[in-house]
Amino acid sequence: MILEPDGGRVAYWSNCGIGHLSQNKYINEYLFQALYADNIPTIGEATTQAKWNFYGELGNSGDVVTDFALLGDPGSYFVFSDPDPRIRWTTRP
Repeated sequence: MILEPDGGRVAYWSNCGIGHLSQNKYINEYLFQALYADNIPTIGEATTQAKWNFYGELGNSGDVVTDFALLGDPGSYFVFSDPDPRIRWTTRP
């Protein structure tokens, strides 16, 4: 995944244990909130904030906080252009 000759990934964020989609959905929403709404500049800070937000709202339900891990450099900065305001992150139909 990381060593692809024509590209690759900067980081990988996933549940390292047995996950539940409903709980994984929430921590990923918190990650996007940290990156887009809270403007947290590094992946390490954003994933940590996502875990704190999840824990503050739901506790360590399903061990999500302890089982989610980042594979990559936590000091990597993200550079975003402004997202299209018509596009919304939603999980509801």
